[in-house]
Amino acid sequence: RILRDLSPDTTVMVVSLHGMAHVAGMSRLLPDVLQRLGVTATSASDNTPLPTVAAPGWRGLLKGAYRKLPRATRLPLYRLREFVARRALGQGRPINIDPQRSRCFAVPLGPMVGGIRFNLRGREPEGFLARGVEAGAFAEELTRELMALTDPATGRAAVRRVVRSAELFRGALLDQLPDLLVEWDLDLPMV
Repeated sequence: RILRDLSPDTTVMVVSLHGMAHVAGMSRLLPDVLQRLGVTATSASDNTPLPTVAAPGWRGLLKGAYRKLPRATRLPLYRLREFVARRALGQGRPINIDPQRSRCFAVPLGPMVGGIRFNLRGREPEGFLARGVEAGAFAEELTRELMALTDPATGRAAVRRVVRSAELFRGALLDQLPDLLVEWDLDLPMV
């Protein structure tokens, strides 16, 4: 109805409050990159196909019907769905890795800079790496591997630089930060 009442030369832009962002960097690929480099191992449950409640064609109908329900009815159903997804299906866990076989894991920081946290003994619940020489050697090895990543279409380096958080920050809370920050080449075309 709004569009019908506008003049033909009017420009209309639809903006979505959630999910709208500048798409840059390759941080969303970082967990897969770390797995392919062999430094992060997924838990066995990650490879298990999740059961589906309905066939894909019905999913849209169910969503449409759900959205027509009154808010007072939708909220308890939403909470039940979240409970089932987290408890029964194992979805929504913050980190789906096998800590006993992983030297590090990706930490979501946003699209432009990726974060990597080492699985250090004494800091992480099931630490793998020893602090000091072992962690330092791993940081150098991983930095070399990340710097060697290229865009297969252009051959350009995908990473501009990898920086240790300890080089940028100081203080008692340093252990709460990722250990490495991966600065992506933002000039690469996004896939």
